[in-house]
Amino acid sequence: MHESRKWFKRKRLLQALAALAGVGALAVPALAAEGGTRIANAPPVQWAEPEDGIGAHDIPGGGSSGTDFGHAFWRVRVFAGDRIAGRGSEGTNGGCLDAMWLYDPSVTDTNLQSSKATFQTPVTHAGGTCNSRTYRWSWNNIPWTGLATLWADFGYQQTFTFVAHVSHRTRVRLGAVPRTVPSPSAAVRVRASVTSAAGKPSGLCAFDRHAPGHGRWHRVGKSGLQAGRCASRVTAGMTGSVQFRVRFIPDSGWLPSAGVTRRIQVG
Repeated sequence: MHESRKWFKRKRLLQALAALAGVGALAVPALAAEGGTRIANAPPVQWAEPEDGIGAHDIPGGGSSGTDFGHAFWRVRVFAGDRIAGRGSEGTNGGCLDAMWLYDPSVTDTNLQSSKATFQTPVTHAGGTCNSRTYRWSWNNIPWTGLATLWADFGYQQTFTFVAHVSHRTRVRLGAVPRTVPSPSAAVRVRASVTSAAGKPSGLCAFDRHAPGHGRWHRVGKSGLQAGRCASRVTAGMTGSVQFRVRFIPDSGWLPSAGVTRRIQVG
């Protein structure tokens, strides 16, 4: 039975409205999280997502009794050895004293005024001058694990935004290799595991070979990381002695690392 003309028009209208609603939902960007006015109400940093803030009138531990620290606090989940890098922009040209601070996990609102930030890092403005709205900064080798606090030191009422990225430390552990092999054509199975306190790393393993004390390393193999492990069969390739190295080539979010085998006598 054919639909009535009235029902057909109503159905087409409902379909059009549903399509527009879907487009509207897709077009709405993720909202940036505004910084907290104190540590207790600070939002967590969302890696690779925009964060918005407003500069402070007072500086923690700056000698005044004021507590207008702006909308400039965020909590940051970190692991020892992390590298954090960020880029951002300001509403107007920045000041030469603009900086990013990072407090260790023991700092709270109660002891903030008497605590010293582990990092007080001046931001680098574009073009090497303060007369710029865009900036960047980085922290290498975070010394502790836990929920740290980021405070952005920007001019009073200065609006700013930033996006931060984290890369976690990794460690390569090598499996045992033989002490000797009979000839340069003999194959050695080189095995490695790649771990991190922050989770399961992803990336590739590169296998290198060289004669100790004789020149550079040369890549002789490559393998994907599967369940935190990689392996390759590599020939000794020379007489005398040889060593193998495994380098972890990370995906985004992880740091490189490497391990070297003991010397293997050949022939």
